[in-house]
Amino acid sequence: DYMVPAAFVFLEKLPLTASGKVDRKALPIPERQRPELARQYIAPRTAAEKTLTAIWSKALRVEQVGINDNFFELGGDSILSIQIISSARREGLKLTPKLLFANQTIAALAAVAGVADEEKASDEIITGDVPLTPIEHWFFEQNLVDLQHYNQAFLFEVTETLDRALLEAALGELSRHHDALRLRYVHEENNWRQYYSTAAEPAPLAWIDIPKLPGAEQRAAIESICATQQASLNLQNGPLWRIVYFNLGADQPGRLLFVVHHLAVDGISWRPLLEDLETAYHQLKAKEKVSLPAKTAPYKLWADRLQQFAKSESVKKELPFWISATDPVAVAAALKPLAMDAPASASNTEGAARKVKVTLDADATQALLQTVPAVYNTQINDVLLTALARSWSKWTGTRLLYVNLEGHGRENLFEDVDISRTVGWFTSIFPVRLELNDSGDPWRPGEALKSVKEQMRRIPQRGVGNGILRYLSEDGELSSRPEPAMVFNYFGQFDQAVAASKLFRFAAESSGPWHSPRQKRCHVLEMNGLIMDSKLEFECGYHPTLYDEKTMQHFAAEFLQALKEVIAHCQSPQAGGRTPSDFPLAHLDQASLDHLLTEQRDVEDMYPLSPIQTLFFSANHGTAQSGFDQWHCTLNGQLQVAEFERAWTETIRRHTILRSTVLSAGLPEPLQVVHREIRLPWTTEDRRNIPREQQRAHWDSLLKQDRTEPLDLAQAPAMRFRLVRLADDKWKFLWTVPALLLDGWSWPLVFRDASQLYEAYARNVSPQLESARPYREYLQ
Repeated sequence: DYMVPAAFVFLEKLPLTASGKVDRKALPIPERQRPELARQYIAPRTAAEKTLTAIWSKALRVEQVGINDNFFELGGDSILSIQIISSARREGLKLTPKLLFANQTIAALAAVAGVADEEKASDEIITGDVPLTPIEHWFFEQNLVDLQHYNQAFLFEVTETLDRALLEAALGELSRHHDALRLRYVHEENNWRQYYSTAAEPAPLAWIDIPKLPGAEQRAAIESICATQQASLNLQNGPLWRIVYFNLGADQPGRLLFVVHHLAVDGISWRPLLEDLETAYHQLKAKEKVSLPAKTAPYKLWADRLQQFAKSESVKKELPFWISATDPVAVAAALKPLAMDAPASASNTEGAARKVKVTLDADATQALLQTVPAVYNTQINDVLLTALARSWSKWTGTRLLYVNLEGHGRENLFEDVDISRTVGWFTSIFPVRLELNDSGDPWRPGEALKSVKEQMRRIPQRGVGNGILRYLSEDGELSSRPEPAMVFNYFGQFDQAVAASKLFRFAAESSGPWHSPRQKRCHVLEMNGLIMDSKLEFECGYHPTLYDEKTMQHFAAEFLQALKEVIAHCQSPQAGGRTPSDFPLAHLDQASLDHLLTEQRDVEDMYPLSPIQTLFFSANHGTAQSGFDQWHCTLNGQLQVAEFERAWTETIRRHTILRSTVLSAGLPEPLQVVHREIRLPWTTEDRRNIPREQQRAHWDSLLKQDRTEPLDLAQAPAMRFRLVRLADDKWKFLWTVPALLLDGWSWPLVFRDASQLYEAYARNVSPQLESARPYREYLQ
C-alpha cells in the first residue's frame, strides 16, 4: 500500500501537454537507456560454459566474462573467432564460425557446441597437386614482376638466448607439421601449377653473430639483412620461408626474422606458426618428445572442396547479388570522383609508394572494441567502414564508396572441414559498394552506422563467394567486372599473436619490404589497420606521383576524426537501436522496427509464431488476451522460499520461449518478442492460521479467481506465480502460463530444470544443467 502515494507523487511531476496528457517528448532519458550495456553478470554453470568463459577471457583480454555477455560486444571479431574455435577444439569442444556468429553468448554457444573429434587429422606427409584457390588465382592474375617477393614477415625480439641445434630441430618439426611450408609453383602451358614438395630439405635457418657491433651498426646490419632475406624466396625450388636469428650478445635479447611467402601464409596463420615453434623449442630444450596441437584439415582438402563448391547451386544463387554490386554504371559513378593530383599514367610501384599513419588512443580503442558494438549491435568492420565512407564523402563529395574488402576467408562453407589451425593463404577479396544516405554536415553518425551495417549484412557468405564465382566458376561472368581502386583491410588485434608468448615480442627494427619495390601496386589507395599495443593504427598507402602528401594526410585525418565521432556518439546516452538484420526472421523494415522498439525495451530477439501458435492465437481472435494453463501442486517439507523463487527465475531465464511476449498491433503478422531480463510476478501467502477446510476452500477460490483473470501476452512475463503456506512443512504452488508457450513435451523439462536448480541452490552448490537451446532454432 505504501507504493500508491509514492506513485502519485511521481505522476504529479510528469510533464503534461496543454490537453493534460503526458508529454512523452519532454520526458527525461531513462538512466538505463541501453540495458544491454548494464547486463547482470551470471557465472558459468556447466563444464562447457566454464571452458568457453576461460577461452573468451583470455582471447578478449576481459577479466570477467558472464554467460550472457556477447562475443562481439566484448571486442570480438571474425579473426578472433578463429582463435576461439581453435582453442575450444583443444579443450574438446567442436565449434564453427557459423555457430559462433549465430550464438554470440556463452550460454547460447555452450548449448550448441559439439564434442571435438577424437581422431586427429592424419600426420602423414601430404603430397600431390593442389588446385589454385581464388586468392591464388587473383595473385597470379596481377602478373607481378617479382613473384617470389610477395611476403608476410615479422621481426621478433627473443627473450632468451637460443640454441642453434635446438632451433633447427624445432623448425624441422614446424615444416613437418604445416604442409603449406612445402608448397611449390611452376608455370606450365600458360597456367600455374601448385604442388607439395617431397624433397628432404634442411631448416631454412641463417645464424648471424653480430655481438661486437655498436648499437646503431647492429640495427643497420639487422635491417639490411632482413631486406635481403625478403627477396630470397623461390616459388619453384623453394623454400617459401626463411628464418634468420641475430645473436646480439649475452647482454641483450636476440632478434628472429620470420619470412613466409604470402602464398603459404595469411594473418591468421601466424598464431599457430609461432605457438608451435615456441612449443617445439621448449619441449626439445626439456629433452621431451615434441607434441604439437592436432592438425586441422590440410590446405589441399580446402582447395579441392572449393572446386566442388564452385559448381553448387548454393554459390550460383549469389551471382545476381555480385552482378548488381559491380554494375558498371554505378561503379563508374563511384570511381569518377577519385580525383588525382597527378596523371594516372604515373608509375605506381611499391618502391615509390608512401604511407600516412593515424593512431587512435588506447581509451578510444577500448571503447571501439567493448562499448560501441553493443549500441547498434555492430561489428568493428561496420564502424571502420562507416568512418571510411564519411571521410571519402568529405574528400570527393560523393555518397558512394566502392572498395575492395579483404576478409580472412575461413568461412564455414563445409561443416566437416576444420581449418582453424591450418597454415595457408585463405584470404578473400571482394568488392563492396556502400552508400551513405546522409553525407551532409552535420552528419548523423548513428544513422550512417546503421545504414552501413545493413548494407554489409546483405553480403552473402561474408563475401567469400565472389572469388569463387570469379575464378572457379565455369561461366566467368564476374571476370570482366570493374575492380575498385581502393582496398580496405583490418587485420584485427594483431598484438594477440604474441600476447601469450614467453619467447617472442615484436622488435623495433624493420623486417624489410614485404613486396618487391619493382612491383606495380594492385590498388591506387590502400587502407590497412590493426591493433598494436592496445591502440588502433591505420596506414593509408598511396603513390606520391598520384596524390599529394597533404591530400593523404587530410584524408587520413578525416577518417580518424569520423571514427572518433562515431565512438563519441555511441557513448552518448541517447544513442542506441537495432536494425532489421538483427531480427532476420521478423521481416521488418527500419521504420516498423523503430516504432516497435519505442514501446519495447530490453529486446533480445524477435520472430514470427509457429504454425500451431498462429492457429492458437487466431482462435483467441488475434488478441493479446491468452488462454492459459494452471499448473499447481502440493510441496511437502522444509521449503527454502528464496531459493525456490530463484530456481524458477533461472528456469524462466533459461528458456527463451518463457521470456517471450506476442505483439500484433500494427504488424502484418504477430511476432514473438524475447526479452533479455524479466521479473517474475510472484505472490506469497501464509494461511497457516486458518483451519484445513477453510484452507481447501480458500485454495479452490484462488484457482477459480485466477481463471477469471486473463494473461496479457503483450506484457512480459506473460505468467504469474503463487505460493501459499498451509503448514510449517506444507505449501501449495500455482504457475499460470499461456498455453501458447508450452506443449506437453515441454512441461517435464521445465519442472526438471526448476527442481534441479532448487536442489542446487538449497545446497549452496553450483547447478550443473546443460544450456538450453533457443526456440528460434526450431522456427528457423
